[in-house]
Amino acid sequence: MADQLELYGSKILRQKSQEVKLFNDELVMFGEKLVRLMYEFDGVGLAAVQIGRPIRMAAIYVPNSDSESLVLVNPRIIWMSEETQSDSEGCLSVPEIRAPVNRSMSISVSAVSPAGEPILLEKISGAFARTILHEMDHMDGILFVDKIDPLKKTLLFGKLKKLAKKHKTK
Repeated sequence: MADQLELYGSKILRQKSQEVKLFNDELVMFGEKLVRLMYEFDGVGLAAVQIGRPIRMAAIYVPNSDSESLVLVNPRIIWMSEETQSDSEGCLSVPEIRAPVNRSMSISVSAVSPAGEPILLEKISGAFARTILHEMDHMDGILFVDKIDPLKKTLLFGKLKKLAKKHKTK
């Protein structure tokens, strides 16, 4: 059975994800699954909560890298630039909607790998930083449409209402 992607209207997407405390082979395998699903769903990032598991973990596509993907567990922003940039975002959980979102241009992140090894990403920027911030928002129950300009959100209201009605869960 294929894993289901949680879509806009699903209550789990609004939950704050729990910190991961147990690092074991099961978590490593789940990390591999997240990466596989991210590619299957044709995404550049996928938070665990998007497939129904509200833990602080996400797969991220790494542009111009040998590894191509990275799994971050319990990521924390340790620095962010004051300079921001607005760019168009979309989300696997909010299909067919794209809108500009303002985010920090550059960030530093500390996290842990599924195997429990420390990860430090210093002063990353561009799409890579934007994707990490987007996935970290998922871990806090925030969707990119919560961050768009109110006028733009008003224009998207009909589409969002239709999506929410279609995918509403208890």
